[in-house]
Amino acid sequence: MVDFKMWQLQNRPSLTEQITRWLELQSKDPQTWSSCSFEAQKIQLLLRNRTNDIPEECLVIASFFLPEELQRQGIFKSFINYLTEISPWKTIVIEDVSNENLVRFCEKYKFKAVSPMYETSRAQ
Repeated sequence: MVDFKMWQLQNRPSLTEQITRWLELQSKDPQTWSSCSFEAQKIQLLLRNRTNDIPEECLVIASFFLPEELQRQGIFKSFINYLTEISPWKTIVIEDVSNENLVRFCEKYKFKAVSPMYETSRAQ
């Protein structure tokens, strides 16, 4: 894991490069690589391969931070489209959706509550 973090710091790879590398690593060792944080171009992201109330592995967006100057430009929608294309799992989850704009986005793109216990987490 230290090698991965050093690679991130030294090479400043794009988010897509980081995610691709993480997916490769986690496919070989899902337990060690069950979650990973990414950062590029002021975007901060935490992905995991499991979440509560979904029994199988899935692609989980645990956190996604866009600075204000990058919001409302379609970046998150493009990111979801990208994840849909490259995810090795059929389910994509967005955890803890509390932002009203994101709630509307989830409704529009058919993300549903994961379970009654985790109403703010949405899965597609």
